[in-house]
Amino acid sequence: MFKVADIRNHFINELKLKKFTIDKTGARTIEMIGASFIADEEAIFGEPNFEYIDHELDWYNDMSTNIMTYMDQVKHHLKLGKCLQMKKVRSIQTMVF
Repeated sequence: MFKVADIRNHFINELKLKKFTIDKTGARTIEMIGASFIADEEAIFGEPNFEYIDHELDWYNDMSTNIMTYMDQVKHHLKLGKCLQMKKVRSIQTMVF
């Protein structure tokens, strides 16, 4: 079974080798379709922003279809330039470079 380091290495190597897929908009992407791996690290790239993740989970658990409920928190994080990352990573479909 793959681990996070295997997934990270795949994308790093594909980028080095410039093995891009061109999507319908003309953007270059690197894909790993149907990936399944053990999430043995908190992130594939970068550091998770747990404060933002907690706000995302609150919104999800609230079952609200209105993001405006949480716009103050979203604006706060965007002003700080924080990355948006998911707490649990189970599969990657496409990453855009």
